Amino acid sequence: MKENELRVYNYIYKKIHKKDTPLEVVEVLSIDGSFDVLDVKNIEGYITEKCPLKDFEPIPLTEEWLFKFGFHLDPYKNYELNNVFIHRLTFTLDIFEDDDWHHIPVKLKYVHQLQGLYFYLTGEELTIKQE
Repeated sequence: MKENELRVYNYIYKKIHKKDTPLEVVEVLSIDGSFDVLDVKNIEGYITEKCPLKDFEPIPLTEEWLFKFGFHLDPYKNYELNNVFIHRLTFTLDIFEDDDWHHIPVKLKYVHQLQGLYFYLTGEELTIKQE
């Protein structure tokens, strides 16, 4: 994970240094100026301590995460949310804007990458939708 890809509100994994303990999903609250330390909270809302960047890793982008963010399958079996389309097989992105299609030639691999690109394209944060 490249530190300059991270933004406040991104979801990432926090490594738990106990054997047989799963990774914890956390949300970035703040990033220090040198990107060495992140302040995060878990998704239940409990604040955790400031942690060095090496204690985190990216979350792979999966269909489950797209559904958590509110994407749905369109008639062509692509994921769609607010005119942002992600191709099901390639995880590349298109946006429909001003009656025209715009292809974004980037393959999305991680949740934080999608969050950053979605914000750049729409001006809206991509967050987990409450069920």
